[in-house]
Amino acid sequence: MTADWLPVASRRETVEAVAALAREHSRRVLLLIGFHLSAAVLAAIGPLLFGTILDEATAGRWTGLGLALAVLCGVVAGQAVVSWLAHRVSYITGEIVFAQLRERVIGGIVALPFRTVHRAPAGDVLARTTNDIDAVSEGVRIGLPEVLVGSLTVIVTTVAAFAIDWRIALAMIVGLPILVLSTRWYIRRSQPSYDEELRSHGVFDTAVLATIAGGTSVRTLGLEAARAEAMAAGAGHVAAAENRTLRLQAVWFPLVQSAYYLPLALVVLWGGWLVIEGVSSLGSVVAIALYVQIVIDPLDDLLYWADQLQLGRSAFARIQGVAGVLRGTTPQAEAPASLDRPAPCTIELSSVCFEYEKGTPALGPVTLQVEAGTTVALVGPSGAGKSTLGLVLSGIEPPSAGVVRIAGRTADGAGGPPRVVVVTQEQHVFAGTLRYNLQLAQSDVSDSAMSDALMTAGTAEWIDDHASALDDEVDGDLSAERRQQLALARVLLAQPEVLVLDEATSAIPRQQAFGLEQRLGELLPQTTILSIVHRLDVMPSMDRILVMDGGLIVGDGRHADLLESNALYAELWNAWHDTDAAGR
Repeated sequence: MTADWLPVASRRETVEAVAALAREHSRRVLLLIGFHLSAAVLAAIGPLLFGTILDEATAGRWTGLGLALAVLCGVVAGQAVVSWLAHRVSYITGEIVFAQLRERVIGGIVALPFRTVHRAPAGDVLARTTNDIDAVSEGVRIGLPEVLVGSLTVIVTTVAAFAIDWRIALAMIVGLPILVLSTRWYIRRSQPSYDEELRSHGVFDTAVLATIAGGTSVRTLGLEAARAEAMAAGAGHVAAAENRTLRLQAVWFPLVQSAYYLPLALVVLWGGWLVIEGVSSLGSVVAIALYVQIVIDPLDDLLYWADQLQLGRSAFARIQGVAGVLRGTTPQAEAPASLDRPAPCTIELSSVCFEYEKGTPALGPVTLQVEAGTTVALVGPSGAGKSTLGLVLSGIEPPSAGVVRIAGRTADGAGGPPRVVVVTQEQHVFAGTLRYNLQLAQSDVSDSAMSDALMTAGTAEWIDDHASALDDEVDGDLSAERRQQLALARVLLAQPEVLVLDEATSAIPRQQAFGLEQRLGELLPQTTILSIVHRLDVMPSMDRILVMDGGLIVGDGRHADLLESNALYAELWNAWHDTDAAGR
């Protein structure tokens, strides 16, 4: 099975998502623009007043200088207050948007088809919720406000400079062609580099996660050097991607710096000559020189964040690729609060086929009908297609061809998908209380119902230990047996329409597992159960047995009939019986 990366939003989808966020927070955005615009205007008044004071003092006109100085101090204080308010609104807005994006990306991953997430590299899933979120977070909370501040400051200051003396102000824009051309050159080349940089983090995270998850196997098989090499290759991929961006910056940054300081030198030289010629005043030259100096830092921030926002844009496109899934999903009905019995549910498969890799069939064609409320066993040699049939039937893997109907409904049909629960030999336990893990199946369930479910699953000693056992914290340290018992207790609470069991009791002692599987059918009489079986001692109690080989159903009937009519089933049963007898 090849790894498929999670979806990435197109440029158009990314722009539309950003515009939607801006509309959603339009009031805050307008307030943000108003504060920053006011701060930029106050910042432009300061040099103008200073230049006026200088001209008046040079001319020997001291009248009113005290008032002018007081106004200048007031303007500086006002600018500080307004800037503080602007940054406060920026950070609050940024935190709100950041929280929204974080929730949406998690919601989007959960809403994606299980097959998509299952096939994606684990590092890609991790990177979307860590590195990408961090990149967007920095851009939203700091980058966008800084770009806004820089843009408004540059615009207001330039307008003020031309209002004072357009001849001197012309020197301010000498560096503009250098800035525009060099930045355009850089952005065209840096965006693909940032895309690759983020993707490389996913590759590296995948290598690290695979090593951690398989730590026992790595040590047992002596694979330390091989896994270290794989992680080093991933780290090298990250370094190579980042170095490509750094080489671009090594060209761009010096050009940007020259565009900053060349105008300042020209303003001083050109303005000084105009003052000597008596065409302009010293105050005008000083005011415009101060404007150039004022513009440098905001312009530097503007270009820096324009660069960083390239990374943020790439990260946002990756986030929107999964967060945008929520817009196209049909809201699912909440889990019922009461333990209502499900309606009887018939399963129909019509010419169903499935391929993990194109051109390599793993299943089918399979045509099958399972009556509502029956318990059906799937048996066959390893690789026969049993688990694949379970995945397709449950909707985790969509069929490559054919149709699956449960209670007359397809997974994407009217009425929404049926309630299908899949229990495999590996079950996840969420960090939290035992009560929390059980309430995942039913949002509103009584303590007595949870206790009954646990007792039925074979954990009587767990809840008999003390009265508040449901409030005990559980985590990933639970044994495999306890995990499977907890998963089966959740099944009893969920009351699914269809239940798919894939070695769901493999870690539970044999006799206990045998009794539990029989009780499931009794306690869930309306549930259609498909059990992928490896312990064949339960075969005589099954309503129906399907024998699979090579992705096809090659036998169908009851235990006694199949022993007589199906050679493969008889072979499997005799092999199990002999092995079981030898183990006693």
